Amino acid sequence: MEDIVAASSSPSHRSGSFPNGSRCSKIRSRLEPHRAPAMGMNQFPQGWSGRIHKLIAYGGAPYDMEHTAGCLICGRDLVYSEESRDLVCAVCGEVQSTTAVCEAGHFVCDRCHSLEALDFIEEFCITTTLEDPLAIACILMRSPAVRMHGPEHHFLVPAALIAAYCNHQGEPGRKGPLLRQARARSSAVPGGACGTHGACGAAVGTGIFMSLITGSTPLKKQEWSLANQMTARSLMMIARHGGPRCCKRDSWLAIQTAVTFLSERFGVALPVGEEVRCEYSDINRECLQTACPFYTVYLAG
Repeated sequence: MEDIVAASSSPSHRSGSFPNGSRCSKIRSRLEPHRAPAMGMNQFPQGWSGRIHKLIAYGGAPYDMEHTAGCLICGRDLVYSEESRDLVCAVCGEVQSTTAVCEAGHFVCDRCHSLEALDFIEEFCITTTLEDPLAIACILMRSPAVRMHGPEHHFLVPAALIAAYCNHQGEPGRKGPLLRQARARSSAVPGGACGTHGACGAAVGTGIFMSLITGSTPLKKQEWSLANQMTARSLMMIARHGGPRCCKRDSWLAIQTAVTFLSERFGVALPVGEEVRCEYSDINRECLQTACPFYTVYLAG
């Protein structure tokens, strides 16, 4: 590919921070009055402000979006087994093989877990004009449809990168087709793949992004190499920070890695915010806290 350039000498940044630009975080205005407030419901795409707040029912089995962590049905902790077994999805009633079930015995398949979130992610990324993939990701994560953990993040990562890249390149018309392909490809990455397959879906998402913008196929040479290098870099960055998994942390790390890779290999410098500050540590039962590069302690009072 003629537009691929040699590695640049752009400075590296510590995890969780970037120079210049707006910050990507939800701010408690009473503590930090000079930073932008959290995104309001009127900032979501038209028609979504009502959809993402209500209880959704598939096949007569409603689930509550207020359960932001744990089981989608009851909110209790998920239990992972080493061997898979066939269970009935508590939402759609289909029988699927799974290694994850909640303490109360509920199982929700990946499709039902993510469907509302995937629709929202795709629609928002088509309409947004933002060029900062971290800012886009943070906005998407604030939707109640996107839960603390889940396979929706496997699409969220390439979607944020596609939207930012196409907007930055002045090609917003490419977003629709690329997002549809990214959604289809990411759906093949099962929930919990980070633990069962040794391949975090957020990292695979960066490879999906790279394969789409380069036109990679199994028979291409340089494009094939770039897509696999992208995934490998993201996986290594995520692995270095250790477990347990956090879909927010791993998504941010993957996007950061992709931004650096784009700059080095393509000479494309996406504008990114000064820092990412996590908003979710209080609802993440496995939060690494101070061991996480995005962890922030908010003072009480």
